[in-house]
Amino acid sequence: MIFQGKVKVGNTIISNPATKINENSEIKINDILIPKKDPLAIYVYYKPKGLIVTKSDEKSRPTIYEDLPKQMRNFISVGRLDKNTSGLLLLTNDGHLSRFLELPKNKFERKYVVKIRGKLSKFQVKRIREGVIINRFKYQPIKITILSKSSKFSNLELCLIEGKNREIRRIMEYFETPVIELKRISYGPYVLDELKPSEFHKSNLNYIDY
Repeated sequence: MIFQGKVKVGNTIISNPATKINENSEIKINDILIPKKDPLAIYVYYKPKGLIVTKSDEKSRPTIYEDLPKQMRNFISVGRLDKNTSGLLLLTNDGHLSRFLELPKNKFERKYVVKIRGKLSKFQVKRIREGVIINRFKYQPIKITILSKSSKFSNLELCLIEGKNREIRRIMEYFETPVIELKRISYGPYVLDELKPSEFHKSNLNYIDY
């Protein structure tokens, strides 16, 4: 396109592919200005229970993008939370950052508070901490803290690195202590803080080295 005279820097047609430009240069192709990349942004969003993390749903269920402002509908979610899980969901305009935050090898810890029916035995807690095999599927060790318990319910804090699909729910179902409420409260350095359901804020922690 340069050799065909279709490229301009500012209002000058260039003929040399080695032409130097900088971040403030205006580049045009066929007199159409190439938009500059938006600055990196990452938002902490309190996903309410009942919403699907997807752009559109074949069953017409409500999605997070119907809950967010129109200008955020091109943002990418960092991982997912299932329909009945609430809490912290990260949204970014950078696909590379999203993938970096999701990869288990980068060891971003996901922290959840969980209310279950019944209570776990010491042996079950030990198994969760060491890693559980369910139907030949290996779940990695999870940090687990018992926050409170009664004869009917227990409140737990769980910290995961991988966060496989429905991992906490599957493990608790396996131990016959089904999940009643599940909320993510942090993801790596990002925390839910005082946000309420459907609220979000732009994070100042944009400059993770990835």
